[in-house]
Amino acid sequence: HLGECSQALTLNLECLSLYEKLLGKEHPGYALSLNNLAMTYSSLGDYAQALELNLECLSIREKLFGKHHPDYAMSLNNLALTYGSLGDYAKQLELNLECLLLYEKLFGKEHPDYARSLNNLALTYSSIADFNSAYDAIMQWLEWSSGRLIANESNLNTGLREEHYAAHLEGLQMAMQIAQLADKPFPYAYWLSARSRDLGTAQILSRAVASSEDAELIAVLDEMRRINSQLSQLEEQVYEKPQLRAF
Repeated sequence: HLGECSQALTLNLECLSLYEKLLGKEHPGYALSLNNLAMTYSSLGDYAQALELNLECLSIREKLFGKHHPDYAMSLNNLALTYGSLGDYAKQLELNLECLLLYEKLFGKEHPDYARSLNNLALTYSSIADFNSAYDAIMQWLEWSSGRLIANESNLNTGLREEHYAAHLEGLQMAMQIAQLADKPFPYAYWLSARSRDLGTAQILSRAVASSEDAELIAVLDEMRRINSQLSQLEEQVYEKPQLRAF
């Protein structure tokens, strides 16, 4: 991985130099090259250099597009991540909030970029141990993600559907952790929206319920067992060797 990043750094530096010669520094292509170079430095752990490049990229995009533009919002997001890597969570939070507001103005609250901003905001609040604010942000994201998951069930692009499903499961686990840290209720019914027939989801729930006395969580797991049992019976009618489903 380190070797690949080093090679990418060499290529990105060469690319940046070419863009400067061909197009000048105040061009979208040069700004994008700066952004890519900053990401490479971040991958190598050189966050100070990444910060310098992200700031330059943000400045160029502001001159080119103004502050009400998706590319400017992207730079805000990347800059926030870099400040977080440097441990400056106050600056990261400031930029996360600015980015969230901008995405809302640009696309509205149902757009994936706004949802990703909510997720990033929840992580930042968690980094500064503001778990109540993290809970509010991640629950908004969870509501969006659950609705998107149901809508994507009819999506013919299986790859995209499964990619969102994987992200949904990851977000669910994070949401459960934040809810516990904030001492807030967790709407376990969201697990069912993540396709209760899925064995991976059931296994995650099983681990969670093992040390829990939460009646709602136990009831959801029982419902998942019932549904999976019915599905297993159906599979027996279709397959010679039915898949076993155990919790």
